[in-house]
Amino acid sequence: SLNAAFKARHAEVIEVELTTLDTFWRGLGAPPVGVVKVDVEGFEHEVLAGAAGLLQRARPLVFFEVLPGSELDALEALRRQAGYVDARLGRAEVAIGGSIAFDPDGWNHALVPAERTEALARMATRAGLAHRWV
Repeated sequence: SLNAAFKARHAEVIEVELTTLDTFWRGLGAPPVGVVKVDVEGFEHEVLAGAAGLLQRARPLVFFEVLPGSELDALEALRRQAGYVDARLGRAEVAIGGSIAFDPDGWNHALVPAERTEALARMATRAGLAHRWV
C-alpha cells in the first residue's frame, strides 16, 4: 500500500515497481478481462484512475473495498465517467445503484458495467442473496 499508516503496522516493507493497469493490460495485448480485484488499502481511486482504458474497453466487474477515509468523491467520479453502477455486497443482500459510500456493515463493493446490472441481479439470486435497486 502507498498508505503510510498501513505500512507502519507491518514489520517488513518491500518496495516494488508500480505501473498502471492500463499499461500492464496494453502490454499483454489488451486481452479480454472479466474481473478485476483491487485491494490497496484506501488507494482504490488511484488504481481505477490508471485503469480508465481497461474499464471502457474490456468492461470487467471490479471488486474493491470502501474503507473509512476512502476517497469517495474520486471513486464516484471514476464510476460515473466509466459508465458503471456501484453494488454494495452485504452478507445477505446486494444493493445495486446509488452513490459509492462507506457502510460499516458492507465494505465490499463491485463496480458493474451499467449494461450488466440485470446479470448481477440474477447472479445474486442464484447465490441465495436478496438484491434491491437503490
